[in-house]
Amino acid sequence: FFMVRRPPSSTLVPSPPPFRSAPAAGLPQLATTGPGDRRHNAELVARRGAGLALRPRDITARALTQLLTDERLRTAAAQVSREIAAMPPPTDLVARLTALV
Repeated sequence: FFMVRRPPSSTLVPSPPPFRSAPAAGLPQLATTGPGDRRHNAELVARRGAGLALRPRDITARALTQLLTDERLRTAAAQVSREIAAMPPPTDLVARLTALV
């Protein structure tokens, strides 16, 4: 799922999928488990402490309240955001990867 936003230059730029938007913004995630890589990704979020991994049927008002109020989740999510911000953008890596070939 790519959402398109218009920067000032009016060039269409795909924004990151939602599973990368929340961590980059420093927001705790509610990651649902399911088939494919969803379970793995959800468990990584929970293990990192940056959100909750729940089956859709286990999403309750209590879980949502925890997501919004748990300071440990907010702290871990903010740390993940700083780690993402410190990474070089993919465009900077292209030259380095091309040089390896």
